Amino acid sequence: MIYTSNKALQFLTIPIYTIFKNLTIILTAYGEVFFMGGSVSKVTLLSFFMMILSSFMVAWEDLYSLLTGLWLRQSFLLDHSFLYYGYLWIITNCICSSAYVLEIRKKNKSNHSTNFDAMFYSNLLGIPILIVCSLILDDWSSENIARNRINIISITAILLSGIFSAGLGYTSLWCIRVTSSTTYSMIGALNKLPVSITGLIFFHTPATFSTISAIILGKSHPTFTDQFTSQVFFPDFSI
Repeated sequence: MIYTSNKALQFLTIPIYTIFKNLTIILTAYGEVFFMGGSVSKVTLLSFFMMILSSFMVAWEDLYSLLTGLWLRQSFLLDHSFLYYGYLWIITNCICSSAYVLEIRKKNKSNHSTNFDAMFYSNLLGIPILIVCSLILDDWSSENIARNRINIISITAILLSGIFSAGLGYTSLWCIRVTSSTTYSMIGALNKLPVSITGLIFFHTPATFSTISAIILGKSHPTFTDQFTSQVFFPDFSI
């Protein structure tokens, strides 16, 4: 899940990547319906529609350029063959991400392991998979290694990333345990708001009308769903 996400970002733009990640939420919701007897309400369907609409509004320029290139130039796909790899990686990531959340939810209901145990063994089992994938698929040539600069800033960033990842893993497992796979995925969509604002401020993303409208619309759908969920679901928040 981690590896395929990074590989997808290597080949795809952020807006296109976001569309597929939002589709993962829908895949998770209907996976819970088919495998765990859940249900999708009309409010949730409305939230799904708002989520997909906001994603397409953000990605419209990228989609327009892609479709225009396909229509006007037959050699476009040959010149942009890397897109095949990007879509392959992001589809794999969507399936893996949804399967992971659903499996964690299923295991949480069937055993009494703690959040820390689940986080520890999940990350431990992922280490050999990451190592094998990196050795087989990544560029380990001397030229590529020489471009990687190891300094105090990069080491600090790696350490902070590890600490934040541990916190993310623990809180994610806690959320899945006390709510549901769909609720976890929908509320997780809220993190796209600060990411979008950060892109406008630090990465000089054009602040067009469609971009701002998409951010506002994207902020509305998880909040709307959260308010509805809080009225009908009262979980036990014990750790």
